[in-house]
Amino acid sequence: MNGAIRVKTGCYELPEVAMKKEDYTCTLCRRTVFLRRGEINVPHFAHKHEGDPCKYYDRSNSGESSAHQTGKLILKNILDTKRDFKVIRTCQRCDGKHIHQIPMDYTEVKLEGRVNKGFADMLIVYADKDIAFEVYHTHATDHRDGEWYELTTKEISSKYSNEGPIEMNCMRQWRCEPCEAKIKKENEDYLIRRNNEIRIQQEQKEKEYREWRERKERDDAFRRQREEEQKEQDRIRHEDFLQREAESQARRVIQRQKEEEERKKTDEQRKVEARLLYEAKVRKRLCIGRTHYDGTPRPLPRPYPDPFLPNNGI
Repeated sequence: MNGAIRVKTGCYELPEVAMKKEDYTCTLCRRTVFLRRGEINVPHFAHKHEGDPCKYYDRSNSGESSAHQTGKLILKNILDTKRDFKVIRTCQRCDGKHIHQIPMDYTEVKLEGRVNKGFADMLIVYADKDIAFEVYHTHATDHRDGEWYELTTKEISSKYSNEGPIEMNCMRQWRCEPCEAKIKKENEDYLIRRNNEIRIQQEQKEKEYREWRERKERDDAFRRQREEEQKEQDRIRHEDFLQREAESQARRVIQRQKEEEERKKTDEQRKVEARLLYEAKVRKRLCIGRTHYDGTPRPLPRPYPDPFLPNNGI
């Protein structure tokens, strides 16, 4: 339920704790509102009927929910009245509680103030820095750079009081400086170990690669040696084959020459034998020393054909 600002104190008050005899103003339009608290309806503030009514207490007045808008206005009222405001942040690593005092020497407080990544629900501007506040009702805020706090609407409404100091718990995930230093040191140690592991792995890979290269070179040298030996053996076998072929060819030539000589010798011998046989036949038929009664030689008989003379000797 939306509250109002008490005129006497300037503090934001909820209708459950507001007093009927006090004057209140709307946190949005700064016009007078009155408290409605009875036995039937829920306590609430309302505007007087005017021509230009304020819709702050109307839930459909904007895209923001009533709880979200009320949380922003409560935070702004705390800063406007310069209350003693502390935000407690819990380290998500060591669970230590760290109290952060919000200084009140600011120069300006902006609702929906411009920051690096969009707009903050409330931006406190100082001379040397800015502090952003985000009100969380249904959706958490993404991480922002710099100093910023995130408070839930339930935390704001439950921890807010009209008097005394105000302490609220920040729901933002946060780590204290010692834990950040430890994490940084752990990350550095991890990076050193990781780099050493990577270096060792790289050296191991290089060593394995060198060994593989040496094995490959040895295998290649052995393979080339075997190929050269095989080529030499093939060359020797080829030369032996050529030599055997040449010797065989020479033997065949000599054999043919011998056969040719033997054939010629056989032919000569046959011719001689045929000549002798022919001559014998001729002598047999000739009547050598015979003459006619008157002493004239008898004519020779017709000779046999001589196969060794042209035209058979006829």
